[in-house]
Amino acid sequence: GVKKHGRRVSYSAPVRACCDYIDSHLYAPISLADLARTANLCQRTISQRFHAETGLSPVDYIHGERIRAAKYLLQYTPYAILDISGSLQFSSQSHFTRVFREHEGVTPMQYRRQAQAKG
Repeated sequence: GVKKHGRRVSYSAPVRACCDYIDSHLYAPISLADLARTANLCQRTISQRFHAETGLSPVDYIHGERIRAAKYLLQYTPYAILDISGSLQFSSQSHFTRVFREHEGVTPMQYRRQAQAKG
């Protein structure tokens, strides 16, 4: 958490506000309109500023944060992958698996098995 928040120090106040909003709403739907309201900017402006400062689109940032949460849940809880994907607002388990594989190089099931094998 400290490392992540350390990166945010260099972000503008609107982008930091969006990051904080995303962190506190990982398990709820998040729209660009929500982020724009949080930043008190129009959707186009916050999207451009967010990408310029973080190097990611808001959607890609949200996915990354949700995958980080999913990794924790896969490693430390017995929750079904379908339940994890739904709770983190992925539209389907296949969408979750695709995004997870893009970020981690393995499927959620492979990740869980590797984590269990380690300890």
